[in-house]
Amino acid sequence: MPRKQFVQDFETARSANSVPHVHDLCRGEDDGQISFLYAHADLAAPVKITALVPDLGDYPRCHDFMVFTDDDAPAHISQAISRQLSSVHGITVLGLLELCSSILTTLCTSVGDDLDSDVEMQEEDSEEDLDEDYAIYDPAVDFFGSTLSLAASSKTITNQLSLAMLDRRKVDLQQARAAGFRVGKHGALVDGNSVIISISCRIKKLGLPDDVMKVWQIQPDNYLILLIRYPVGYRNLQQLEGLESSQVATFLDVRIGTGSKYKPTYLDAINAFQCESSGTAPHADGSDPVAEDEHFPSTFKRTFISRPLVDLLRIRLLSLIKFRHHGLSWSGAESFYNDLDGQVSKKLETIKDSHFEPEVNKIDYPELVMADHFTSCPAEELSFPLLAMQFMLRHFVRCTEFCLVCHRTLPKEIEALKPYVCERPLCLYQYMTLGFGPTIEHEILFQPLVVDLLVSFCYLSAADKSLKSFPLGLNLTIPRIHADLAVFRNRAGHILGQALPKGLKATLDARSKNIKFDAKPGTTCPFKAGQWITCVPEKFGVEPFHCRLLEVEYYPSVLFSRQVAAGKAESDQSEESATSLPISVYGYDVAFDDISDMEKHGAIQCLLDTLPNVDEMRLYILGSSHGNLRSWNDRISPSALGVLRWIIASNRACILHVPEDEASRDERVHGMRGWSQFKFVTGAPDKEYRFIKAVRETTHRLNLKHPTLFAWHGSPLRNWHSIIREGLRFDTIANGRAYGNGCYHSLNQATSMGYAGGVLASGWPSSSLKLTTVMSLNEIVNAPNEFTSKTPHLVVKQLDWIQTRHLFVKADNATTSPTDFIEPRPSNVLAQDPAYTPMGVSGPIVIPAKMAAGVARPTAKRKLKTKKGTIKAKIFKMSGLKGSLGSPIELSDGDDSENEDALSEPTDDEDHGMLIEQVDLTIESDASPNDSGVEAPLAKDLFLGCRFKPGMLDHAKLPIMPQPSYASLGTSKRLQKDFLILLKVQQSTPARELGWYIDPAKFENVYQWIVELHSFDQFEHRGGMLPLAKDMNKAGLESIVMEMRFGASYPMSPPFIRVIRPRFLGFQQGGGGHVTYGGAMCMELLTNDGWTAATSLEAVLLQVRLAMASTSPQPARLAFAAPGSNGLRGTEDYGAQEAVDAYKRACLMHGWKIPADFEKTAEARPPPLEQS
Repeated sequence: MPRKQFVQDFETARSANSVPHVHDLCRGEDDGQISFLYAHADLAAPVKITALVPDLGDYPRCHDFMVFTDDDAPAHISQAISRQLSSVHGITVLGLLELCSSILTTLCTSVGDDLDSDVEMQEEDSEEDLDEDYAIYDPAVDFFGSTLSLAASSKTITNQLSLAMLDRRKVDLQQARAAGFRVGKHGALVDGNSVIISISCRIKKLGLPDDVMKVWQIQPDNYLILLIRYPVGYRNLQQLEGLESSQVATFLDVRIGTGSKYKPTYLDAINAFQCESSGTAPHADGSDPVAEDEHFPSTFKRTFISRPLVDLLRIRLLSLIKFRHHGLSWSGAESFYNDLDGQVSKKLETIKDSHFEPEVNKIDYPELVMADHFTSCPAEELSFPLLAMQFMLRHFVRCTEFCLVCHRTLPKEIEALKPYVCERPLCLYQYMTLGFGPTIEHEILFQPLVVDLLVSFCYLSAADKSLKSFPLGLNLTIPRIHADLAVFRNRAGHILGQALPKGLKATLDARSKNIKFDAKPGTTCPFKAGQWITCVPEKFGVEPFHCRLLEVEYYPSVLFSRQVAAGKAESDQSEESATSLPISVYGYDVAFDDISDMEKHGAIQCLLDTLPNVDEMRLYILGSSHGNLRSWNDRISPSALGVLRWIIASNRACILHVPEDEASRDERVHGMRGWSQFKFVTGAPDKEYRFIKAVRETTHRLNLKHPTLFAWHGSPLRNWHSIIREGLRFDTIANGRAYGNGCYHSLNQATSMGYAGGVLASGWPSSSLKLTTVMSLNEIVNAPNEFTSKTPHLVVKQLDWIQTRHLFVKADNATTSPTDFIEPRPSNVLAQDPAYTPMGVSGPIVIPAKMAAGVARPTAKRKLKTKKGTIKAKIFKMSGLKGSLGSPIELSDGDDSENEDALSEPTDDEDHGMLIEQVDLTIESDASPNDSGVEAPLAKDLFLGCRFKPGMLDHAKLPIMPQPSYASLGTSKRLQKDFLILLKVQQSTPARELGWYIDPAKFENVYQWIVELHSFDQFEHRGGMLPLAKDMNKAGLESIVMEMRFGASYPMSPPFIRVIRPRFLGFQQGGGGHVTYGGAMCMELLTNDGWTAATSLEAVLLQVRLAMASTSPQPARLAFAAPGSNGLRGTEDYGAQEAVDAYKRACLMHGWKIPADFEKTAEARPPPLEQS
């Protein structure tokens, strides 16, 4: 098999012929050896490269490629092969070719030393990197961080990329970084070269509840990663939109997964594309084949929803983006796409008005998830990587709202914790057959009792004829006597004497496993080998059985595999040893989809009757070389296996068994001896948020000491199949409503137990649990006076006030709670309301604190790690985005969001410098806060030799901008971060050298910064002092007071900067220094034509100060009242409207583009100042 796989991969790579610069791929003399030529324009001749797998038996997972060149290869090529490619582990043939091509092309292009650098959001870069961080962008400085002389770089730039394209690619990735994502790449961003872009974010930043992350099997500290592969070079959005749909796959591919690093290694990234394209599926135990080798742990693992999301992005994303250009939201574009059935070439003019309706989200997800790049950026500047990441996040976080196959929105009344499919049979078929759903083998191995519980619930609902949905579209077949078999099982009687459908008469010889039909020789056999049949003996007392036909060539004699008697364990399958037993044979030839809903109930029972118990299935999986139940085809029929998988896959709740052992003491409820316990959570992922919101609001409104209470809910066994799929509802009356509408609860388990039985028929015969009673323990908002009723039952109508926590199962077997089992008490007990403490088997139950920790205890929620009066606390306060009782999502501080990425995962050495290096945002200070509540002032030695003294400006007389209505979490956090960067520079740089000052003690609004520019006396003009410095000395001024305002789209648009005081001479009056008559700065940098998201605010302040000190064409001068006078002209400051008008005039005169959100930024007017 390994050799066959190697040969197959070799042929795939040779036929693809798509790796840039690689030619003449051929097999070598030895098994596992290949060779190829690498040709590049900068090489005098092609280089022959040979690769060898020493042990082909390890291929394709645990092998190593040894790579080497001929002796005549150029020295730099040989060195690169020796250092980076001498031994490559666990990669396919095509992956090896792409890896070689990428490394050697990067080497040959020689665009800089940091070609494999990333757009980082780090805060640990070294101080020497800061100069490059805040340098003024020059076209001669490429975005890889290397300064090129125009002569040295002209050949590379001319041959590979224009400066405009370099800048555009840079901006695309900058925008993704500015939006809060971490960006990396593998490969050189040059035309014709394969490159993989990685966009990622911490999973903890997505705002998912802990229970959801557990069910989805994702770790909060890991990264959610989108890999975008450009096989023949990077393409921006406009280039991708110009492709035909059939061409997209040639230029673009994507993968989605998780990893402990912000980007996977190059080998793992390549494997992610190679394994999935070759159809490698997850293993039966749920493990990812990419992550197989324990010695080389993978940095990229697929998630439970990776495959449907990849298909969604591959097939639809570009079409949806085209629709969005017509003014549609994401939801409108998706709805229109579904209306067209994917035929995007159809009539775009048929867009309905309903498609233009704005999207309404059920919950305020974090800004990172809610952000929409499409609405905050001009169409020609849209970044495809950012759009792809935002669209992927929308479907990842809200995956339970969409069908996993057709991606249509699911009915709103159905709330689920796990994603599933809509009711269309084709979707269910694809979900089950294409591997989108969970593997039943994984569930059986790790949660066998949960599987037993799910099958039992379904069986009891089928017996009660109360199933609401069925496994349609799966090509299930059943015997035509399915209904009679179900009746036989339910009544524990015998079929003999009933009017059965006519079957084929035959004689059974159990010893030789032969069935001889009463048919003439030469008659065509009505069955096929591999088909399942049902045999009903005519002898009284012999049960019907099922079997699989092995051989039908010698019909009317056929051979079968084994007898499967309904509801019997494998060890109890006592096959009839008679040699001539008359039977009637019925084939599995009735289509399940074609029978009535009422008959479907009996058919499901019939198929479940044939299943072995869960323990036997688990043992088979562990002992089988295949590791899946499909190979157990002589024991489990395909139809029974299909129903089993449907039961497991359609479960949308979180159910986890809690063992009876010391290790689980803090997860078990004490006082329920004799009951099996399961963690149990139902509802949509945002159900927990709605519950938390209700708890907080009610606690605040009623001043509650105990925010929640716990109570029992009992329901008949037949109802639990629907409860775990739809959550608790009260639209169906099960036990009457004598105390009003709502969900009924009781504080006494005995009371709820009376409503929790209702067994009308025997349960699943193969069950190990043998269910008799099931109850749930629910957490409820502690407001009994607002319930529909509080005595004798707690009747709660507000479903958002209820959250399921635990499921209790009473089993009719001897395996639960042995007599010598001592029930341990939780080590940390939850304090309950004494008036509403639920009773258990032998008294009040004891609930572990972790059942409600972080959910229903607002007083115990995590506080922001900021001390009162510190700079960080003050920044958070001025952001205007403090947490409130109505906010279900916590705002994270810098300690566990932005900074944590850097602190917990250092940047790779080769990843610095592609765009902007970052600085450590931690402000080092040993000084304690002073009496004013602000951290100690800056070190005095920084102001030695400087006339300017901080703290002298009276901010009370300055125009203070109110908190703008457009304030958002994302922009506020970015401004906080930028301010911390400037503050660190200000605390570590001599004031005279820096030339600007921001008073952190006077900061009240992150969207308005007051900056003082000073120390202009260090500039010279014609051998003397700068005229502006002379004027300031003459007027007795130490600083120029300026205002910086930030708009909603910062950092994608520039800040608005103006002078507040003193007044300057205008250009026409002899002034200069880029200060307009109205006080605005006349600089292209501060318009859309000169601004880039990569521009740092330190660089902005530097350039504004340099512009003000500029003497070309004439120096800046202050406006004095009269020649020779020391008094300034006018006492009033520049007005905001003056500056706005002046800024617009300057842009109009120079042809500069005004930022789209400038009007909103300018409209945030300060209140009028009182005249003293």
